[in-house]
Amino acid sequence: MAVTKIGVLSGANRMRTASPTVPTNPLLPALPPIALRRAPYVFHATSTVAQVAWRATLVRQWAVWHVVLAVAALLGAVTLALVAGENDASLWLGALAVSGLILAATSLRAVDLGSPAAAGTLLLLNDSLAILAALMLLGPRFEILALLPGSLLISVILIEPLIAILSAAACFVAYLVFYLQGSPARLPLDGQAIFAAQLLLVLGGGVLFLVAIALTAQQLRRALAGEAALQQALHAAERRAAYKRARIDADAVALQRTLANTLRGATPFDVATSEDLAPLANMINAVVVRIAGLLRDREQRLRLERSLDQLTATLERARHGVDWFWPPASGTTVDYVVQLLRPMHAAEREAS
Repeated sequence: MAVTKIGVLSGANRMRTASPTVPTNPLLPALPPIALRRAPYVFHATSTVAQVAWRATLVRQWAVWHVVLAVAALLGAVTLALVAGENDASLWLGALAVSGLILAATSLRAVDLGSPAAAGTLLLLNDSLAILAALMLLGPRFEILALLPGSLLISVILIEPLIAILSAAACFVAYLVFYLQGSPARLPLDGQAIFAAQLLLVLGGGVLFLVAIALTAQQLRRALAGEAALQQALHAAERRAAYKRARIDADAVALQRTLANTLRGATPFDVATSEDLAPLANMINAVVVRIAGLLRDREQRLRLERSLDQLTATLERARHGVDWFWPPASGTTVDYVVQLLRPMHAAEREAS
């Protein structure tokens, strides 16, 4: 009985821990936040399926634009060779266009094979070669570096940031080398053509930078929305877990109370619980019925033993001639034995 009372009190304590007055996370009151508990055997995905698909679409579009620019550069090289004759500028521009086509086609193939990171690396290499070729054709002009920020931002979205930063540093070092050596422009342009080229480079770099900012903002908004959705799902899961724990604790207390009442001799009754404790509840309900029958049998056995002891003591007292009296009714089969012995004793007394 004492053990049962302690069990009931422990169930009540668990009910108090699941009450609404506990902290925000009732299941883990003494543990660090979930974000800090990273099990070493758990795989932590770096991106979702939607993000991977979005990145693959982006790198494919970026590769298509490289193909278009490479074709335009190839047409420009052919036009320059036809107008000014074969020179170093047309050869460098043609080589840049051919290499750009090869790298862009290879990156498209890498996307089809499911490797957008490799495709992004190839496109970053293509951009670096384009900046290097522009430095060789136009000379060390600072406007060429205007193409670098946009390309760097897009590359950071597609590949590892360290690779993009190293590529940008290499382009800047190449610009310094060309500037310190005073390399002349290989492309023969007059003042207006140089101004137009500079304006085109600045505008192209600005548009590319705005596109990169828009893509970065889109990715940031998606990340924030995904984090908010994950946080909401986590809170909902914690609430469901807290409700489930409270329901299990209440069912456990009800089962303990049923066992305690049955052991005290009360009439047993079936307890209905949630599906988590349903097998245990069915077993306890069956055991309670058996316990009630066993307790009744025990009481009857104790009364029978007590009646037999009283009857035995009465017969011994009568045998030794000591004053005696019949035992009271006990509600057992011993009462019938007493009824059979009483007339026999009266007949013996009359015969004597």
